[in-house]
Amino acid sequence: MSFVGAAQSAFYTVIVQHKRAAWTIGFNIDFWSTIYGGIVISGLVVFIQLWCTEQKGPVFVTMFNPLSTILVAILAYFVFGEKLYMGSIIGAVIVIVGLYLLLWGKEDHKSERNDEEKCSTIKREQLEDHMMPKLASNATGFKAQT
Repeated sequence: MSFVGAAQSAFYTVIVQHKRAAWTIGFNIDFWSTIYGGIVISGLVVFIQLWCTEQKGPVFVTMFNPLSTILVAILAYFVFGEKLYMGSIIGAVIVIVGLYLLLWGKEDHKSERNDEEKCSTIKREQLEDHMMPKLASNATGFKAQT
């Protein structure tokens, strides 16, 4: 996935930027920020996605994609001074709402029932463990007072 994105970016940049100076990266902050962004941040993102997949399943990993879209738009506006157009904002809202509706429709109701069954089983076992000593003491021959 990262390789395809890098190839697309390189292809676009070759078309837009023809100067060789734009392509040279020395051993300065440009090089180290590229390495950091490519290796460390990508590794962190993959780790978080795998953890989320393990906790909730693969459908819920896509839940965080709209957040990245929103953050990129906000940062591009404030940091780079890019203009936001009404059409792109409305389109982004439609895509994000559609994705969350899809996730809401795919919500796993079976796991909620399993959690409720586990909880009731645990409560029943705790109740039995709590009541067993009292029943055993009554069964030793002592009559309960009436």
